[in-house]
Amino acid sequence: MQDKNDQYIPNDNISTKYDFVQNIDEETIIDSLKMDIMNCINQSTCDLNLLIQFNALVKKYGNIACQIIFQVIADLHLDRDIAFNHWIQVNRHSLWLNEQVGRPLSLVAAICDYFSNEGNRLIKHPKITTLEHFDSLVNHSTIDRLTGLFNRNCFNDTLTHLLALTQREDAELSLVFLDLDDFKLVNDTYGHQMGDMVLHKFGKLLSSSIRKSDIALRYGGEEFVILMPNTNHKDALMLSNRIRLNVKNTQFIENGTDLHISVSGGLAVYPTHAKTTDELIYSADSALYRAKGAGKNNIKVFKNESRHYLRVPLVKNIKIKEINFDGATIQKAISQDICFGGVLFETSQHYHVRDSIQISIDFNDDNPTLIFGSVVRVKQITDNYFSIAVSFSFGDMEKLAKRKIAGIIEKHEEGGYSSYSI
Repeated sequence: MQDKNDQYIPNDNISTKYDFVQNIDEETIIDSLKMDIMNCINQSTCDLNLLIQFNALVKKYGNIACQIIFQVIADLHLDRDIAFNHWIQVNRHSLWLNEQVGRPLSLVAAICDYFSNEGNRLIKHPKITTLEHFDSLVNHSTIDRLTGLFNRNCFNDTLTHLLALTQREDAELSLVFLDLDDFKLVNDTYGHQMGDMVLHKFGKLLSSSIRKSDIALRYGGEEFVILMPNTNHKDALMLSNRIRLNVKNTQFIENGTDLHISVSGGLAVYPTHAKTTDELIYSADSALYRAKGAGKNNIKVFKNESRHYLRVPLVKNIKIKEINFDGATIQKAISQDICFGGVLFETSQHYHVRDSIQISIDFNDDNPTLIFGSVVRVKQITDNYFSIAVSFSFGDMEKLAKRKIAGIIEKHEEGGYSSYSI
């Protein structure tokens, strides 16, 4: 004899496919399911009716509906066939619990009890919260509130995932760093409210300018990233320049203030310019500061010419101080050349390999730039005079120092001068 409650339980023979929607892409089906599930939750006045409504979705969509129900309600990510089998058991468990306590229990309580027991220990130490609060926590961990773009928290995982897919498909992956030009001046001149408005509007512009396959993120401050799967450098450069021109032609208006801004960008492509995520980030970052050094409002593609070691003459009076050494004094020196990876100078002070030093360079302005590095080579020229080679990490360098060095190298490449001297 059939139990009176079995009428509510999906039949084991129910179709676990969704052939009737085979012409619709899976992403559309999932989005539609999530919307239907949330509507059922918001509109249901009885948990038994909610169970019946969910079972109607299972009958319509098959095992994919079970998978999405568990994702939405319990944040459980199960294989579809496994989700379908658990859903049948949850139905029985929910009805059995109602009979045991003599009153209707919520479906969430039944799911929590079912997955918390020893036989199905998939939920450990559950915590009560609302769906709205849970969604808020998830969004705030991955979404930048100000711009609406993905934030830095999900950048590394996203890049690693995309690069793995790119390698598996033997394809290309373009990464573009974008930086709003002179954004500090906007904050200093018009205030942070104006700055926030610019960032917000730029985020909307960026989001509407990229393709569906692209991913835009706020990297931090006024720096943004676009990840472009299956895109070569020509197409990536075309899209980046289109965004750059859109920004240049956009009015940023707040409280009667009409402001125009520009953006600079650096582009690098796997596998042309880099083989790993770190190399791809470094290459795009280096290209960005070439763009800044070239006068801003432009996009530069990374050059595969060992730019890290491309040395440019730089003959200037500089100041050196050893750090992590008590009693160290400031020493005078004369720089000889500079590159993204280091600087060569001459001094009467004898340093040792691996000494950590601070270098102060005045790039023809009022504020000397500080660069930190490590001694990698010492050559004695005379009895009391030495040639010192210092290496520093371009990735860890302050923005100002990056821009200064990039500007010198860019001008040298353009033939603006044969040496940069005192």
